[in-house]
Amino acid sequence: MSKQPTIIPQEVLDRYVNGTASLEEISAVSLAMSKDDNLKSLVSILEDLHKNGVLSQDGGEIPMASMAAMSEGNLCDVLCEQYILRDYLKDVHEDDDYLAEALNNCWLKESGTPLHNMGRLLEHHGMSVSRRYDNTLEDLAQFLEDHKKLIAVVDYGQLWNKESDGIFHAVVCLNIVDGVLRIFDPAAEGCGNYTVEEFIKAWNYSKNYLVIASAGTMDYVPHPIDVSDVELDDQLLELTEAIAENAHEVWAQARKSEGWTFGPNRDDAMRQHPDMIPYSELTEGEKYYDRAMALNTIRLVKKLGFNISRKNTAYCSHCGEFVSDAMKFCPNCGQKLEKD
Repeated sequence: MSKQPTIIPQEVLDRYVNGTASLEEISAVSLAMSKDDNLKSLVSILEDLHKNGVLSQDGGEIPMASMAAMSEGNLCDVLCEQYILRDYLKDVHEDDDYLAEALNNCWLKESGTPLHNMGRLLEHHGMSVSRRYDNTLEDLAQFLEDHKKLIAVVDYGQLWNKESDGIFHAVVCLNIVDGVLRIFDPAAEGCGNYTVEEFIKAWNYSKNYLVIASAGTMDYVPHPIDVSDVELDDQLLELTEAIAENAHEVWAQARKSEGWTFGPNRDDAMRQHPDMIPYSELTEGEKYYDRAMALNTIRLVKKLGFNISRKNTAYCSHCGEFVSDAMKFCPNCGQKLEKD
């Protein structure tokens, strides 16, 4: 019988952190934290973020930090990667070899494998790996036709019992024949068949997440998370330019530490680059890439379910330093703060 992990829904954690949880929910979270150090650490982080008003969870659409957590010991992803590696390497490693690698590299946590860490074992053993959300059935079928190895993340309850239980589960997709998808399911310790409709209903809960692996060089097709539906307010749009400029500074500092200097044309042998100049002197075309990176990063943070807000601050009218608007006296000059 597979061990069922203790799952606390995100909305319950949100209520627990912001102080609106019921007594039953508080009791359930407290009990779960007493048994799960990872959950305890997560709640502590969320409490700090909520208290400081910097980041607050908002029911994110992309479950990147969620755990694949089914099978004995929450090992479903490790077992899926082991299944693929044995097929690819034709190896006879003991189970604990792969488990030890996943634990030693912190890819596997006590409560499961974060979705963004899935496929790390495959990478470690020489496979080319890509991770993608928002895949379609047509994508999945094409990958299988191209002989790619696929790990999909589904809602365990929806797949097994036709009712969601909020537990993410990793399975290996093997083939599609006449509208039936065959998978390796580590929770069942074997292979099983599901109609395409049954599979998609369970797969949708993970935003159609796939880990795609290839034994040879993979034809790389960029597939960033779609953030076009995320709207930013004027303050965040203004912040984009500051992030873009700092990104250029980080890039230039790294180049300089490697011995690169300014040159009118890029010369790898001489380590010269025409962009080794202040951000303000870049052409609009050169600034575009930094701006696009900054804009899409901010949008991705919101897509992942976080709100970005500035901490409440004010200026001391005496010394001009930043202070918290909750303070009565300036910690820098000691003068009484004047409230609006």
